[in-house]
Amino acid sequence: MVVGVSSAPSLRMDSSGPTTQFTMEQVKQHNREDDAWIVIEGFVHDITPFMYDHPGGKDIMLNYLGQDASEIFVDEKEHNHSESAFSILKRYRIGVLAGSTPKDRTTALKQQMQTLLNFNKALVPQIPLLGKKYNVWIHSNIGLKDIIIFSNNFLEGCSRYPWWYIFIMWPPAIFWWLCVSTKEAGPVTTLSMFVMGLLFWTSVEYILHRFVFHVLTETTNWNLFHFFAHGIHHLTPNDTSRLTFPPAFSAVLGFLVYMGATAAFTSSSGVHAFLSGFGTGFMLYDAIHYYFHHGEAEWMPQCLKDMKAAHLNHHYKDDSTNFGVTTPIFDYMFGTISRVKTA
Repeated sequence: MVVGVSSAPSLRMDSSGPTTQFTMEQVKQHNREDDAWIVIEGFVHDITPFMYDHPGGKDIMLNYLGQDASEIFVDEKEHNHSESAFSILKRYRIGVLAGSTPKDRTTALKQQMQTLLNFNKALVPQIPLLGKKYNVWIHSNIGLKDIIIFSNNFLEGCSRYPWWYIFIMWPPAIFWWLCVSTKEAGPVTTLSMFVMGLLFWTSVEYILHRFVFHVLTETTNWNLFHFFAHGIHHLTPNDTSRLTFPPAFSAVLGFLVYMGATAAFTSSSGVHAFLSGFGTGFMLYDAIHYYFHHGEAEWMPQCLKDMKAAHLNHHYKDDSTNFGVTTPIFDYMFGTISRVKTA
């Protein structure tokens, strides 16, 4: 049936999704940022909740609200939307355009992977059910709005934290290390060791992201390791309460680097400056990473916009490229860079 203009869509679900029909005249009425509908290949979507989370920013979608945007959405010359993009779009599907022949591009494998686990329940107890399907499952469910990790309310609460905690945790330590180093080694040594620590972080960032966070796993224990290390972020890349490194992980990493630096340098001269540089790099990483997922600052330099596009390409198109966040230097060095067209 075709829903009347004044009636709210009562969705009827079947194996192919919502089947309520809307006319183009109805769709045209929802053409505002706070009431945004769009037609893609015969399906009607209410993308209002997605406007802020769109990887390319909301402005690029404003001209197409209340319209059939199929041509621009599938135009590879304008922007090559990935299969993940179609999967994300499907979550906002509310019906079909009357008189059209809808085309669903979600593969059968992805549809199967998207129903393996119950996202209305805690995921940790369900991860052991995946086994060798874990990696395919992760990449078939990219871009979820929110997930439940633990069945225990206390643990679930502890898994969420404000992203800005980094500006409370790191600056006091960075400042103290700089003061100690300046007093012990002088300003020249302090500056050189600070830069060395900053550069060392960029290499650690690349190594962790490429060889640890994207390791292929099959067993329950390794699947759980990956899930906590990076899987959660790829499932819910726009969840602000789980976007930065967990405080506990930050503390452990900081302690390990401190122990390693004090053991590596035979003299204590400058070691504290090295640590302050490393801590500054870590803090900048989390801040820049947050901007990549939630920032739309037009005044930012083009190079940072290109880095943001590259990082989002890593999430939504090809996670085997663009591992660097604070710098693309190592991606260029090791051939893992993927150029992305930006406005």
